Amino acid sequence: PSVSVGNAGQLGVDLLITKIKPQKFGLVWHSAILPMVGGDPYSSSQAALTTSAELFYSEQWKLVIFQIRSPIVQETSQDFMDRLMEWIKQNSIDSVVILSGIFDYTRNDSEIAGPPVKFVVSPSFAERCEVLKRLEEDQGVTSDCQSHSVVVCDASQKPNKISMYGGGISWKLFNAW
Repeated sequence: PSVSVGNAGQLGVDLLITKIKPQKFGLVWHSAILPMVGGDPYSSSQAALTTSAELFYSEQWKLVIFQIRSPIVQETSQDFMDRLMEWIKQNSIDSVVILSGIFDYTRNDSEIAGPPVKFVVSPSFAERCEVLKRLEEDQGVTSDCQSHSVVVCDASQKPNKISMYGGGISWKLFNAW
């Protein structure tokens, strides 16, 4: 997830981890990730700990989950993203999903009239994703960033065209991918 308003991304990933029970296989350290340690939210053992950035893998779902619980330091965020993208490519990960929350008060009238949940996807992901194909049948898919729940866009679109304020590094991650 991207650390963002309301911890929406982190909570969504927590639910996913709790539901599918992937194995923790790594910790991530980078100077852009503020260090943090706390009780493990997935374990009733008092000895278990969690850190600011951890990796999980589900063999059943063929899914790698990167849980980030700490803000990303702006000054070193580009190096973090460059290294993350390098790691994704080295490990042949073919799709990336970023969970994030945004500020409600930055939404304009057409966004407020639209759906409260928005899926911003790249053209290549939209072609492969069955869930989005079903949403398209129900609601339509558009490049109109305000009025639809599924928005297909790419890095050429301006960040201010899609309201991502409060979304942390989600727009940067989307464009890097």
